[in-house]
Amino acid sequence: MLVPINFMLKAEEVAYILRHAGARTLATDSGLAGLARDAAALDTQVGQFIWLPSEDPSEPVDGMHRFEDLAACTDPLPPVGTQSTDLAQIVYTSGTESMPKGAMLTHDAVLWQYVSCVINAEIAEQDRTLHALPLYHCAQLDVFFGPSIYIGSSNVITGKPTPDNLLTLLEQHQITSFFAPPTVWIALLRSPLFDADRLAHLAKGYYGASIMPVEVLKELASRLPRVRRTCMARPKSHRWPPCSRRRTSCASPARAARR
Repeated sequence: MLVPINFMLKAEEVAYILRHAGARTLATDSGLAGLARDAAALDTQVGQFIWLPSEDPSEPVDGMHRFEDLAACTDPLPPVGTQSTDLAQIVYTSGTESMPKGAMLTHDAVLWQYVSCVINAEIAEQDRTLHALPLYHCAQLDVFFGPSIYIGSSNVITGKPTPDNLLTLLEQHQITSFFAPPTVWIALLRSPLFDADRLAHLAKGYYGASIMPVEVLKELASRLPRVRRTCMARPKSHRWPPCSRRRTSCASPARAARR
């Protein structure tokens, strides 16, 4: 069962989620290893750690299982009688108004979410997708990353959503699909390094989480005319520019527009 945790939480806040979810294994990279151990020590059931490699070079942490070793293991997995109604994920709310609450998602719920997104967002096996938002958030995790894994796309993950880094990765990996909130799209457009030729392979541009200004949509259409723009999880207050087409969004009960 997967329980993604916001890496910006304090040890006490992480420990609450670990206790509430009954987590027994905690995966972390070197930069967050201290936080992970401090949180696990606060009356949790965590008994083992998995060390994850980082985007930048890093050294394994003593006392943790290495991800590469686990991935290289060829021993047969023990039989598990998993049912489609068993839990697959517990995704916690931010806890801004009360203690975080865990949304319990079954295998059925997660897989149908993936299928819905594959269809509605037209995620395809040949996509090369750049994931730049935190994977503890269900938008990047379950609307793009999970469906991309499910359908067999190629995926690039970064924890640095800065214009310089994103533009480099978009060009270097010939990215064809990219999701970001309007603030990131605007930052890309305003970067002195922005060059449409560097994004020549980009075909699908997604945005969500907040309203995209109409003037920015027009600018994107002008500067990246080959990119199909799709809104996921539209805010209720959003007003669509003239002549936009609407379609059901896989990310929310609201509608998504595609121009």
